[in-house]
Amino acid sequence: LYLRFTSSYSQTWTTIYHHNAPLIPYLAVSSVLTMQKFKISKYPVIFLLLFSIFTNGLSPNSFIWSTFTINLNNSRFSYINDSLLSIPTDVSVSAQSPIVPHLANREKIYLFPEIYDAEYIVLDLSLSSYPLNQKQFTDKITFLENSGLWKIERKNKTLIIFKKVYNTEYVKNR
Repeated sequence: LYLRFTSSYSQTWTTIYHHNAPLIPYLAVSSVLTMQKFKISKYPVIFLLLFSIFTNGLSPNSFIWSTFTINLNNSRFSYINDSLLSIPTDVSVSAQSPIVPHLANREKIYLFPEIYDAEYIVLDLSLSSYPLNQKQFTDKITFLENSGLWKIERKNKTLIIFKKVYNTEYVKNR
């Protein structure tokens, strides 16, 4: 609590942002203790205490939640995680909407179809193609494959990773 209220990040001081979630257990316990001071029957107090424990147990950081979370490395999308490891962390990337969060800790990342100075493009035919419709999306992929400016660095199931071609000989020989 001390760090929360002494932070230089002012959003943690207010009550309108999600940063107040850690206060919920304190509020719940203080509510129960306050009800006891007013000599309210023990049944509502017990009910509120159990309700508080149950709802806190279902919060995203709780033991119950973390026990049953899905491990993405063992899911049907594990090929995406494995393939993304082949992209160097210091390069700029353009990727479609569902993949961008998995590459987010980079200096430059773009939402496909914006490419700008990206060195890699990561696309998956089985995921949402937003902001393009499916036809526009497949047309862009065909264009990238045939442009000579991009080569397929890795193809895994429906995932395609393009790498920018800097070698002019490669472009001439296509």
